[in-house]
Amino acid sequence: MFSDRHSELLFLLFGLPFGDALYHGKITALHWVYLAIAVTCAIGGPMWPAMRNRWASPRVATSVANAARDARVWVALLLAFFLYGVSPDIYRRATAPSVLPPPATPIEIPNPTPLPTAVPTGMQYRNEMSLKAALATSAKLAMLFSAIPGMTFVITAPPENELFKNDFYALIVATCQREPSAKCIIEPAPDPKVDIDAGIPDPQYPGIVIHHAPATPYSDSMVDSFMYALGCFHLKKSSRVPESIARLNIGKTPNFYWFELGNGSPWNANGACG
Repeated sequence: MFSDRHSELLFLLFGLPFGDALYHGKITALHWVYLAIAVTCAIGGPMWPAMRNRWASPRVATSVANAARDARVWVALLLAFFLYGVSPDIYRRATAPSVLPPPATPIEIPNPTPLPTAVPTGMQYRNEMSLKAALATSAKLAMLFSAIPGMTFVITAPPENELFKNDFYALIVATCQREPSAKCIIEPAPDPKVDIDAGIPDPQYPGIVIHHAPATPYSDSMVDSFMYALGCFHLKKSSRVPESIARLNIGKTPNFYWFELGNGSPWNANGACG
């Protein structure tokens, strides 16, 4: 049944696991079983012919020889050894109590640095004047300009309200071009963003402050007419014109008016511009 070569191969197959476990110092009961099988194969293999002829009956010898040649027997033996080796571990895993992982500790996320909040600069301007209101305002101003020829204007605004200044400047220019007989003059004002010594005072009120000096009953009446024509805006009037603005009246015309545009929204709350 067995040759010496077969018995040696089986000895090595079952003996090497025991040797490895012995080397690492981790011998278990299964390794002793492997050693027993290995020793049996090493001794019983070469001695089988003598044992078969001396002690075993012909029927037993034939059964053993047939089993050795049947691959199903070897598969069954290997499966039995495998189950013997892994069954304890499977049983231990199946009966071990389930250990739940500890609850996750919430991670405290520091408050994110808030984005810098825009600091209000007074720039709340948006052109709310409808086309109809713009034409009506221009018509009222044109009547006023034609009645008093030779008017000189200066328009100033803080850098934060440059858009309002541009729109208001365009309104005055369009009105002057509408009435060529008015002969309006718009003197350029120094740019406070560039000329730090311009001497233009900071505005104190939103909307428009209409300045004219010297104050006379006639000039007051003219300023009131301006306030009527510019009813879309927050309006105030003043008879004080500082020297830094008065010197811009190069032609020294008596009809000199300074439109001081302030910060914030200039529109009147009564909806006259809608």
